[in-house]
Amino acid sequence: MWPTGAPKGEAIERFSRALVVIYFLEAGLILTIAPWTRFWERNYLVESWPFTEAILTSGIVRGSVTGLGIVSLSAVAVELWLLIRRRWLASVNGPSGGKTARDVVQGELSQEVSPSP
Repeated sequence: MWPTGAPKGEAIERFSRALVVIYFLEAGLILTIAPWTRFWERNYLVESWPFTEAILTSGIVRGSVTGLGIVSLSAVAVELWLLIRRRWLASVNGPSGGKTARDVVQGELSQEVSPSP
């Protein structure tokens, strides 16, 4: 059931990160595109309460919602980068290598910070 060579906790962590990536991707795409479609102009709030039309169709509100979508999409990019980097570090260090990706990155950072003798 679990991938061979990976502890159960790692598999669950990878799966949960993949779900987060999918969720943020979907939310980011919807928030980025929806304010500029007809759906945004003809929704329940606008048709039920006409005074909300001026607010929801203003450029400031549309731009703000699009900005939230872009932030969400950038979170997807960061998560994907972390997943790819972790997989690359695992391939370099072996299946577990005795180190986690965090240990390796912290080791690299401490080498950069500490002065050489």
